[in-house]
Amino acid sequence: MSSLPPPDLRLVLVTDLMGQTEPCGCTSRPLGGLDLVAGMVREARKDAPTLAFAAGHLHFEGASIPEPMQAQARFAAETTERAISATPFDGTFIAAPRSEIERAFLEEPTAVARFGDGEPHLYEVGGRKVLVVGVEQTPPAALARVLAEAPARDVAIVLHVGPRRSAAEIAAVPGVDFVLLAGLDEEAVTPPRARGKAHLLTAGRQGQRLLLLDLYLREGETFEDLSPATAEERKQELTQSAAELEARLEVWTREGRHAAEDLAAQRARLEAMRLEIASIAPPSEVKGRAFVARHVEIDPEAARAREVAELMRAHDQRVNAHNREAFKDSRPIPVDEGEPTYVGSQVCASCHAQAHAWWEKTPHGRAYSTLVLRHKEFNLACVGCHVTGYGKPGGATVTWNLDGALVNVGCEQCHGPGSAHASAGPGQKRETIVRDPAEGVCLNCHNHEHSDQFDFETYRARLLVPGHGH
Repeated sequence: MSSLPPPDLRLVLVTDLMGQTEPCGCTSRPLGGLDLVAGMVREARKDAPTLAFAAGHLHFEGASIPEPMQAQARFAAETTERAISATPFDGTFIAAPRSEIERAFLEEPTAVARFGDGEPHLYEVGGRKVLVVGVEQTPPAALARVLAEAPARDVAIVLHVGPRRSAAEIAAVPGVDFVLLAGLDEEAVTPPRARGKAHLLTAGRQGQRLLLLDLYLREGETFEDLSPATAEERKQELTQSAAELEARLEVWTREGRHAAEDLAAQRARLEAMRLEIASIAPPSEVKGRAFVARHVEIDPEAARAREVAELMRAHDQRVNAHNREAFKDSRPIPVDEGEPTYVGSQVCASCHAQAHAWWEKTPHGRAYSTLVLRHKEFNLACVGCHVTGYGKPGGATVTWNLDGALVNVGCEQCHGPGSAHASAGPGQKRETIVRDPAEGVCLNCHNHEHSDQFDFETYRARLLVPGHGH
């Protein structure tokens, strides 16, 4: 555990929210949520002078938004903007719009300062002057001029939207201390990377993590990296190198054809590696300009900002009410003549009572009610994985579900439409239904975003019970 003193300045960054008001609740440990982001930003402000920023693709997820999704996406963007204002953030640097709906949205007034590309902003907090510049299209030479003309400051930060290659070019501009990357669309975060005198840092996406950057603004030209992740990465690299060298030494010694002084030199090198590994420990003091970067998960146990949580609940109800009306006449794709159609799990129960009674107690059998409780049963991002046959001929739509027969993840979601099976005579039953569903059927919903622990064989085994596969 580090025993460093409180920092002179703390920077908080969240990147690429993408209009994700909250994560899918079906994962084992949902990360993110605008109310949790706001709560953790506020918590971070308590023990150090702090500046908080949001950068990247904040309001919309992609360049192509299907027409049926546009109203819901617009509502999410509005809720995200209100949450950014309520958090509050000290400024935002938003990536160039990728769609017309996003372009129109970003032209509207906002309560939070939005940085223009290449536009410098000088903040004074805790008696320190911080220069922040957003860069997406601004070339390095133009940034160099901006920095040269900007007022004196204690630290210069670039909020960068774009690939790592261009971020590295920006880091090489004289006067840049830190480049904080956005627009990468990467879930994983990496330890800080030094590029010349500057350091590159990431913060992830969809509000799953915060980057906390603690700065010690002491004497010195460059910042020393005291981050735990950097130390751990170095320790792992040394440990692997030491293990490889030790294995080679055993081979060289066994072969007996290497000079004794060469072997001694390699043993000394191995010992030096081991000593360095043993010496890697959390720092206890700061001797000059230094920083500590931490990636903090936005986990469901964190404190929530109550008014932002209320915004999110109002958003869910707004989406639900809008979609219920907008899609009230939605009907399934017609079933081709001669093809089976969906009939609902209750029809299956007439012959498979034991399996049906078991299914009703499973998450599949209760799937729709979990949406109803949260005002999400008409949410286009959710409903498809909580009903039967969504988007298929004769299957459920966002509002139509055969008078409730197709709510929940029913028998026919895995085994296919059941009308032919239900009406088949003796000896014809087996050929009218899918008896052994393929993994691909599950992967439509049990993917990384919605079911991070899914393993087909493990999950399939849980479904094999008396009356259902046994």
